Amino acid sequence: MLFSHKDTPASAFDNIYKSINNYTYFYGGLYYFLNSISILATFFNGIIAIIFLAGTVKYENNVFTTFLNEPSSNFVILSAIVNSIIAFISGILSFFVINKKYLFYKAKKNLLKFEKLYYRSKLYIYKDLEKLDAQFLLYKRALNLIEFDRFKTYDLKGKHNETHK
Repeated sequence: MLFSHKDTPASAFDNIYKSINNYTYFYGGLYYFLNSISILATFFNGIIAIIFLAGTVKYENNVFTTFLNEPSSNFVILSAIVNSIIAFISGILSFFVINKKYLFYKAKKNLLKFEKLYYRSKLYIYKDLEKLDAQFLLYKRALNLIEFDRFKTYDLKGKHNETHK
């Protein structure tokens, strides 16, 4: 709930800002986590390939010769396929889905920060307003900035609405 009856509009704005800030940190952390999975999967794939290639050398006392290097072993191919799929999926998710949400919430956080500065400085539309009116306007503009639409247009055009034709 964004606003309860015991809250002032200014504290409701602070709650909105905290939730947007939490979303920004969550999606930012998830973005970097998925990118690090892509990098680590690629690194692991390279290490497995290096060990496999080093183990196929026919020198005496080759320390890299393991069960993974046997001619009948498909472990290297299977691990390369699995790591490629993991890196591809996490890269696609982080780039196309998570990055957009992270940038969206980061922009909203900055807009809310600037709106709070306008309010504190009594600039722009807050210039000639009383304290409670300015707080309510701050809360209202914060809901508008985060694109929170309490009443959707399809709710207003319901079947019980007499003005709907």
